[in-house]
Amino acid sequence: MKALSFKIPKTNNQSIRVQVDKQKYYYDNFHYHPEIQISYILEGSGTRIIGNSIGKFNKDEIYIIGSNIPHIFKSDKIYYEKKSSLISHSISIYFSEISFGEKFFHLPETQSAYELLLNSRKIIFIKPKINDQIKKEFLNISDVEGFEKFLLFLKILDQLAKTKNSKLLSKTTYELRNTEKNGKRINDVFDFVINNYNRNLTLEEISKIANLSVTAFCRFFKERTRKSFIEFVNEVRIGEACKLLNNQDFSISQICYEVGFNNISNFNRKFKEITNLTPKNYRRTFSENKIE
Repeated sequence: MKALSFKIPKTNNQSIRVQVDKQKYYYDNFHYHPEIQISYILEGSGTRIIGNSIGKFNKDEIYIIGSNIPHIFKSDKIYYEKKSSLISHSISIYFSEISFGEKFFHLPETQSAYELLLNSRKIIFIKPKINDQIKKEFLNISDVEGFEKFLLFLKILDQLAKTKNSKLLSKTTYELRNTEKNGKRINDVFDFVINNYNRNLTLEEISKIANLSVTAFCRFFKERTRKSFIEFVNEVRIGEACKLLNNQDFSISQICYEVGFNNISNFNRKFKEITNLTPKNYRRTFSENKIE
């Protein structure tokens, strides 16, 4: 298992780094790095965990992740199948607040961008419109160098700062509270849950994964995610349920048991707590194209 801390490779003549990932599935270790990350998901779907925010990710979504916020984009199981022809494709921009000098983002012309960077500590989600110019600019920025790359980056940053299609995924600013050892531990827990959410998970079982007593594990998990373990499991399950609800082939009752709940009333209650909608209303709203 790789360490939690992750080094973004770059050369001395780069103030920003653009990385194109195109493979079967995304890098699947929970990790962090000091650079701010802006990622456009061009292809792929799965579960995302960014700081203390948990949910599904899909194509044509943008995530702005602040410095040192642990995160993982875990592709759906189908992407790991040997015979799968599916591709996970994203373009990510990495930079720091002082990449262009300590006062750059305090200029009058960059104030909206600076506010965007401040909010990145709360994790920003953006769903671009289908005809948005920004997708073309993300595709172009990986093909240019030097001053042209810098100008295109500023244009992307300005458009992201002004978009009305953004929302914060966290109510609070995330603070890193992980050592390398604890990073591996939380990574093991997240990986286990993502791969086993659809069956009964006990605190005794997961505590052994973390190599802690039940009491110590509960305290450890709460301190680092600001939620209980069962809250985390339920969010992963509801995220998967949302995906299945988009498919009319499954009944709500089938989905309830498929994602790991053992009775429909508890499923309905937890679904509404997390999404503010009942499963039935979520499905109806999605079918009417009101959820983007």
